Amino acid sequence: MWKANLAFIVGLSIMACPVSSQAQIITATDTTSEASVQIINTPYLLQPENRYGAVWVALDKNTLKNGRTPLQKGSYGTVEAQEKVCFSSNETKKSKILVIFINTKSQPLTITSTNLSPAKSLSDASDRNKTLLVALDNMTLTDTITSGEEDNWRKGNPKKISLLSGSTAWIEPGIHTLKNVGREKSEFITIEW
Repeated sequence: MWKANLAFIVGLSIMACPVSSQAQIITATDTTSEASVQIINTPYLLQPENRYGAVWVALDKNTLKNGRTPLQKGSYGTVEAQEKVCFSSNETKKSKILVIFINTKSQPLTITSTNLSPAKSLSDASDRNKTLLVALDNMTLTDTITSGEEDNWRKGNPKKISLLSGSTAWIEPGIHTLKNVGREKSEFITIEW
């Protein structure tokens, strides 16, 4: 992997933003026709060279965007193709960001941040769109799919989804009810294609 430097002027100082050579793909299953997902240590220069750009999610609270904007854990945004965004840490230890490189899309992405208290549920319906779920905390959810015609709904068996912070899971198109079955609040980002 090649390295490059980009300097940002911050007040009177200059901050270097080398491209990290420590990028790691979470799992092979997170590379699909829709996207490729990586957890990346800072400092990192994000400059998507693909057609559709990328989505980023801060996994730590000590991340800076372009050397000056502090990000909270769960902050997210998009970067268009060929646009440049620098991520760094505002502490001595490295921070982590999750980057989703968009391989294809047929409409603008819908990105939502969600907090689910224990035993609470969230229902969502999309007959044609896949959704990528990004865990910000360790969490356990159940996913119950409802199928059939409107007059004759049938609930399926709940499927358990256990994720560590920074992990992802794909939710297939359909009518879903996600329920937090853990003891702690579940915080996650959803990206709908």
